[in-house]
Amino acid sequence: MKLYYIIGLIIMTCWGKAKAQEFVPVFPEQRQQLLDQITRVSGEIETLECSFVQRKTIAVLAETAESEGKMYYQKPSRMRWEYRQPESYYFVMNDGKAVMKKGEETDRGGGARVFGEIGKMILACISGQKVVDEERFTPTYELGGEVFRITLVPKNRRMLQMMSALVMEFDIREHTIRAVEMRQGEDVTRISFKDKKVNRKLGESLFRL
Repeated sequence: MKLYYIIGLIIMTCWGKAKAQEFVPVFPEQRQQLLDQITRVSGEIETLECSFVQRKTIAVLAETAESEGKMYYQKPSRMRWEYRQPESYYFVMNDGKAVMKKGEETDRGGGARVFGEIGKMILACISGQKVVDEERFTPTYELGGEVFRITLVPKNRRMLQMMSALVMEFDIREHTIRAVEMRQGEDVTRISFKDKKVNRKLGESLFRL
């Protein structure tokens, strides 16, 4: 009898956790309140430094590749995206210009432009200046547990070739970005942020093009 009771508790606990992770649509009034809070908190961020873990899942190969690194942001539009494992290279955005560097190689063309488009969207998530651009994307808003999720589907054909959807997840306690997902069909690249340090002084060399 005691064993059945323990099994029952485990099932109820697992079911409760699964239920907490379900996402439901957000009512317009609540949605606007959350967006306003994100904008307010983001407006107070002058600099941000954090670690990230990136997991890229390729459905056809049933494989997941994992990378780790650091991200640096300085208001209004400077960002450094630095991969450290398993390969070392970085991408810098500075006042509308973008460059990608790997060892002695420098890319200011195709690769940098693609990364630049993605970087602009991540900058919007961090800066909160315009989290949702409804001229370029069709948005949906959902809540699940302590996560506010915004899914953006590009309206532009060229952007749709890069991704079928961009998903942003915000912590509703801190009102800051916790993860970004880029989807291309069944392939998914998920970037999770951690160890956030806000408004620390960052060196100018981080954002040198």
